[in-house]
Amino acid sequence: MVAKRYVPKPMPVVGPGVGIIGAVAALIIGIFTHVLWDSFPRVDRWGTNHLSVLREKIDTQPIYSVLQELSSVLGLGAVLVGIAIGVGVAGWCLSAGRRGPRIVATSRNHA
Repeated sequence: MVAKRYVPKPMPVVGPGVGIIGAVAALIIGIFTHVLWDSFPRVDRWGTNHLSVLREKIDTQPIYSVLQELSSVLGLGAVLVGIAIGVGVAGWCLSAGRRGPRIVATSRNHA
């Protein structure tokens, strides 16, 4: 039999409005979660006023302070991973003008 070559379907083209709607939705979600999270790892906010465990100390540092620093490091890591994935995907798709991997499937006739 003749070898079949698999060519992936092109990625769908999205209208310009979809990108704007997604960006606005991401912005609203980001603002909401930022304000919500800020009520916990800060002194004299809702979290520290209502959850006494946040005011307890690990060694000499309050738990709310540890959470604040830890969330900053994790957030930076998430941003860097997102950038690396975005750059990697863009570079991969643009290299050699390809849209995706080429998979060659072969079938042999056993007579």
